[in-house]
Amino acid sequence: MSAQCLRSAGQVCRRSFRSIVVAGAAVAVVGCESLTLDREPETAHVELTSTDVGTVTLVTSRWFIEVEDPECEVPGDPGCPQRIQLVEADTNNVSLPFKQSYDFDFRLQFFAEAYTTPPVEATLTMRIHLDDDEWYNDSRRLLPVNADGEQETLRFVYQYHNLRLPGG
Repeated sequence: MSAQCLRSAGQVCRRSFRSIVVAGAAVAVVGCESLTLDREPETAHVELTSTDVGTVTLVTSRWFIEVEDPECEVPGDPGCPQRIQLVEADTNNVSLPFKQSYDFDFRLQFFAEAYTTPPVEATLTMRIHLDDDEWYNDSRRLLPVNADGEQETLRFVYQYHNLRLPGG
């Protein structure tokens, strides 16, 4: 009788172990999906705020390509930086706080860049959600001119499918 109980207990333990492994795998998959968007997004939500300025320039695009930096010394080298070239974009001066949603089209891309106009030192916060998931949340003091002589901006680039072209 005790041998039969031990066998039954062993089967229960094996079934329980399998259930725990399957449940753990399911939790791991769900957890990983929450870190990446494993489906086509429908909407990008943009929020901009600042306590220093009342308006900023916002550039948005849902059609751009990513190309190698033409100044790269070894074309085709995976270490070459990429540049975003906007094919079509909207540039607007927006009042802060700003909130707007943008529907994705078939390209499933979204680009947003915000900066002060005229260039002034100011703290700017940009938050972007794809559907209900936060993908970008940055708040920084932007300088009118950085060490490279360029105006600092907040920039977000998202591509569900990568579009990369060689050359510049």
